This record gives sequence, structure tokens and C-alpha cells, in this order.
Amino acid sequence: VAQMFVNLIEQSSGKTIDEVMTEKGVSINEAAFTDTTDKAVLAANALGVINGVGNNQFSPDTQLTTEQAIAITYRALQIFNK
Repeated sequence: VAQMFVNLIEQSSGKTIDEVMTEKGVSINEAAFTDTTDKAVLAANALGVINGVGNNQFSPDTQLTTEQAIAITYRALQIFNK
């Protein structure tokens, strides 16, 4: 899911995710989550799209709920409104 939203952001902006993060003044925090090092997850986190489940956990093996998907979609769309 994180990769899908990173792809959406890249395709919609015409920029790489690194360029978008630079433009927004954010960078990847490698220590954001203790259970993943996936660049798409960390980039989406840096942009405020994905927050994880708390306590520095992303919980990559759990099923995404409808509520989480809606929240992620909303936050991804907000990137273009700022």
C-alpha cells in the first residue's frame, strides 16, 4: 500500500519521491519504525501519509482496515494542497 501511494504521488507530481520530500522539507527517518526499513513506508511516513500503529511500529503483516485506507488516502491527497 505504501508503494502504491508513493507511486501515486510520483505520477501526480511528475517528480520522484525524493524530490517531493525535498520540496516539502522532510527527509526519511530510518528509526521511525522498528519493524520495517522499507523505503516507500519511510518516505510515506516522512510526508505524513502513513503513521503506523504506535510505539514505533508499522505492523507490516497486519491487514489494512477501511478506516486506515481512507485516512491514508486523505493524507496523500493533502500533499498537493500544501
